[in-house]
Amino acid sequence: MNYLSGNTGNQWNQKTVDLTAYIGQIINIRFRGITGSYYRSDMALDDINIKEKTGTGINEGSLISNILIYPNPGDGKFNLSFNDVKQDHWDITVCDPQGRMLYNKIISDITSGYQTVLDISGFVPGIYFVILKNENFTHTRRIIIQ
Repeated sequence: MNYLSGNTGNQWNQKTVDLTAYIGQIINIRFRGITGSYYRSDMALDDINIKEKTGTGINEGSLISNILIYPNPGDGKFNLSFNDVKQDHWDITVCDPQGRMLYNKIISDITSGYQTVLDISGFVPGIYFVILKNENFTHTRRIIIQ
């Protein structure tokens, strides 16, 4: 467990936690905050990332920017566009904010410019997470159904 307590100032602090010991396991990550009653005893969490370290040599930044999900927010029908992406297959999963899998689809034979529609129009309005995964890469995007 990692703890951070006491006065850490009024600037954003970056914290990295190595989860290597939990590879292959399902884990829960909990953020617990206890503050005082005074207005200066607040806290905030922002920009939380969970990344998988790989030695594949894939430039994840360019891969991420070449996968588009739009319109977002949308009505539940989202376009997925794979531009300049050459991977054999993608596992597309949609989860609710609690991490429950609500939808899963595997697409294969992806070539540059491949497009498909993610139709989750039957879902209630709210925030969902799309997890895009293949043998070398996992990326999560937030989508909103209005």
